[in-house]
Amino acid sequence: MSTPRPVALITGSAHGIGLATAKKFFAEGYDIAISDLGESEAKAAVAAIDPSGERVFGVVMDVASSASVNSGVKSVGGHFGR
Repeated sequence: MSTPRPVALITGSAHGIGLATAKKFFAEGYDIAISDLGESEAKAAVAAIDPSGERVFGVVMDVASSASVNSGVKSVGGHFGR
C-alpha cells in the first residue's frame, strides 16, 4: 500500500501568487485543490496546471463565509478521499 500524496488547498489560487503557489506545490508532488470565487476561473486554473484533472480539483469558495469554507473543504476531502 502506497502513501497517498499530500493535498494542498490553496485559496484564491486561480490567478497571481495563488496560482504560482499551486503550480509549485503540484511540481513538488502534492494533489491540489484550487479555490476561487469564480467557477470558470477555478476550472481554467485546473486545466492550466493538470489538463488530465487527476491531481487538481477546483472548488468555488468564499473565505469570508464559514459555510462556504466548510462546504469547500468537505468537497475537497470527498474528491481526494481523505
